[in-house]
Amino acid sequence: MSKHPQLKDIKNRNRIIIAGGLFLSMIFILTAIISIYLVRQNAEKEWSEQLERITLSLSEHSTQTFFSANTALDNIVELIEFAKVENKKSYQTFTATEKSFQFLQQKLKENPILDVATFIAADGKVLNFSRSYPPPDIDLSDRDYFKWLSSNNDKNTFYSEPVKNKGNGKWVFYLAKRINNSQNQFLGVVLIGISAEVFSDFYKKMGSHLGDGISISLYRNDYTLMTRWPFVDDLVGQKNMSSATKIIISDRKLKHGFLVTDMPRFTTNNPSEPRMVASRVVNNYPFITTVTIPEAVYAPPIFVDFGWILGLLIFGLGFLFVCITYLLRANNLILLELSERIAAETELGNAKNKLETLAYTDSVTGFPNRTMLVEKLDRSILECKAKKMHCAILFIDLDNFKALNDQFGHDRGDLLLQKVAKQLMECVRRHDLVTRFGGDEFVLLLTHLDTEIKEAIETVNLIAIKILNKLSETYYLDGIEYRSSASIGISLFGMDESDPEKIIKEADIAMYQAKMDGKNSFRLFNDDLQKAFDSNTNLIEKLKIAINKKQFTFFYQPQFDQSLNIVGAEALIRWEVSDGIEVLPDIFIPAAEKNGLINDLGKLVIENAAIQLHEWSKLPKLNEMSLSINISAKQIQQREFLSILVRYLKEHLADFTKLRLELTESIFISNFDEVTTVLAAIKSYGIKLSLDDFGTGYSSLSYLRKLPIDELKIDKFFIDEISEELTSRSLIVTIISLAKSMGIKITAEGVETKEQEKFLRQNDCDLYQGYLYCKPLPINEFIEFVNNWKSLPDSIPSK
Repeated sequence: MSKHPQLKDIKNRNRIIIAGGLFLSMIFILTAIISIYLVRQNAEKEWSEQLERITLSLSEHSTQTFFSANTALDNIVELIEFAKVENKKSYQTFTATEKSFQFLQQKLKENPILDVATFIAADGKVLNFSRSYPPPDIDLSDRDYFKWLSSNNDKNTFYSEPVKNKGNGKWVFYLAKRINNSQNQFLGVVLIGISAEVFSDFYKKMGSHLGDGISISLYRNDYTLMTRWPFVDDLVGQKNMSSATKIIISDRKLKHGFLVTDMPRFTTNNPSEPRMVASRVVNNYPFITTVTIPEAVYAPPIFVDFGWILGLLIFGLGFLFVCITYLLRANNLILLELSERIAAETELGNAKNKLETLAYTDSVTGFPNRTMLVEKLDRSILECKAKKMHCAILFIDLDNFKALNDQFGHDRGDLLLQKVAKQLMECVRRHDLVTRFGGDEFVLLLTHLDTEIKEAIETVNLIAIKILNKLSETYYLDGIEYRSSASIGISLFGMDESDPEKIIKEADIAMYQAKMDGKNSFRLFNDDLQKAFDSNTNLIEKLKIAINKKQFTFFYQPQFDQSLNIVGAEALIRWEVSDGIEVLPDIFIPAAEKNGLINDLGKLVIENAAIQLHEWSKLPKLNEMSLSINISAKQIQQREFLSILVRYLKEHLADFTKLRLELTESIFISNFDEVTTVLAAIKSYGIKLSLDDFGTGYSSLSYLRKLPIDELKIDKFFIDEISEELTSRSLIVTIISLAKSMGIKITAEGVETKEQEKFLRQNDCDLYQGYLYCKPLPINEFIEFVNNWKSLPDSIPSK
């Protein structure tokens, strides 16, 4: 090859390097500009996501409140329908009695959100009034609800504009229904009122932690403001005709609305106040909730970030200049070396490639086969000794490959192998080797790793992680979508004497350990791996013996109500394998689940609970206490679980109503309807159900209405972060409020500080459990603790 073409190539390459440098410089500058812009955009995005969660909570609260009020209103209407009044006189006679007054009062006692209930005659006169009997002389014929219902034969609930109570100055809005006789003649109106404070107090809890200038509002579909927080007396009952509110309220087809605007505000009518406005429809009711966030909260000044961005830009441009200079200097030598290599490979390539293709190449993937791997491995072992470095073998087995072949045929299986081989090449370095070992197995030879074993392991781990991520992507195989995964075993070798077959075997053993641990993972072979395998086998054998011989003990941690009276306890299983040596539940319970022993272990827990409940029934201070036990998802899925539970409770004469089963949210991952049926059957015996570690798992808040749950236990993770995390505090407030609206009790577990207790009490948490009060105790110490317990005044912070 002549020198002239090489010089021409060098000049062309230099031009490319210079052009690339200029292009990258432009990219750096543009990136810096975009970064400054994105600081603000990211802040807006984070707030928009948070506002979506907040409006969901507001909508859920409003739905529950209106549902509860409508239920009370329907009950009152049903009373009149049951009386079968046929004319105005009989209607007035029936509703004006003291017995009807007492009925209205009873409805208000049953539902604390209600403010007033009233019977109204066809002429607008008050016939009966829940606040006093006989009723005052009041004419309500000028009210919006009376005008509408007296003129329109509408059987739906009418939601009034808010009205200010002249006596106490509080705002109330009314729900009203028309009363007809059997000929649809108008007899009068039934009316109930809800105080606006029911909503504004909840809004304060939701919004007071978010920042200054935030407001939360409830609007009727005609833009009428029903209530808001912070409360503005002059605005309640007014129609908000601002453009931003119209945009959101007018489109009720959207479940959730969101916009960033500087349109005029309802409170100030000032167009120069940028803000976020988020809304959500109150399901099944003519209302919408909105949250407004001022710009000062969601988008703080961005220029404080400009300095470090400019610094990074200058550093990047300087580093780029140095790199380009180095490349221009080194390019001549590199290009010359490549030209000589190409010339040599061209002369030998054709004949040599034909032979190597037959002897060293896999016919399906076109990649090197087992023969080439062994040869390369032999050379790598010698090279490791000479250069005092490390190499590694990665044994890769595709998970569930047989199922693909069986279901879709070997053609698609071969296509998957080809795609996997190409992806593996993308995950390794230039000098590494990718081979198909056979079947669904690939073996990678990683050479030129670090001389230090720690650094070599880190490099191999990074490559293994990259492979797992790559192989978990979706494959498209002749018209089907297929998701795969792999298990990887790693054998590291270096300066010691090594045998190729031994190295491959070690990687194979590590791969099988990865499969045993759940697939889609990797394991590094070492002496500890064998020891861990032996140790796990030994643990399972000991666990079988311990279950058969009932070699477990139980500890009990008391639970306290708001007055710090002990009302129950949680039973915690312990396993001491020898004197002073204890295996933690976090170790032996997962082992029992994985090896099919959890049902037998669960029977011991249920039997112990039945025995203790019977014994406690004989003790004065324990006979009213409940006992909670933890139940595995696999136990619930067992067909005979309910019959076993009932049999043990009956055999030991235990009170069913004192037992509480604590379930984790993992039981709802699949077969939701089937699990709900089982739980309903358990509830039919009077047994209580508690959802443990709530907020960390899989359940949706919307599922709670379908579940026969008596109690939610807030996970200790959120309790620990009460003093530090605003998100955790807001989530706890939301959980408590929604649970209260559904009649579900709340238990906080892991309470360890006075600050945590104070926050929980201020937000009306029902039950408390944790080291602040008492650690788990053996049965005798627990009974002694209960008998000696007295509430301590200084342990109850003021609300």
